[in-house]
Amino acid sequence: AVLVDADLEKISWVLMQLVDNAIKFTPPGGKVVLQTTREGNFLHVQVRDSGIGIPQDRLEQVFEPFYQLDGSSTRKVGGTGLGLALARRIVEAHGSIIHVYSEVGKGSRFEFMLKIHLE
Repeated sequence: AVLVDADLEKISWVLMQLVDNAIKFTPPGGKVVLQTTREGNFLHVQVRDSGIGIPQDRLEQVFEPFYQLDGSSTRKVGGTGLGLALARRIVEAHGSIIHVYSEVGKGSRFEFMLKIHLE
């Protein structure tokens, strides 16, 4: 086990947001993966999916409050549009940056680093 310098409740919430979004935007039979890897004094946290993906020109917008990737009245996925905005703020409060990589029709990957607790 690796201990990190983080607020357990807040980072757990971020992970649940990322996993929940990945599940919402991945069709049945798709894949959602939560993975952590140690990199030096940091824990690299990654949530990736094989879902619908995000257009390149909209990647940064997904972190804006109230932003909806599908703003139409017929959208299939619910939510307030606050999850990723708050997730970014929480990750930044931990001294890190959340990154998103995506390709339409192939899925998305959200990742950030947490400092490992050194005794």
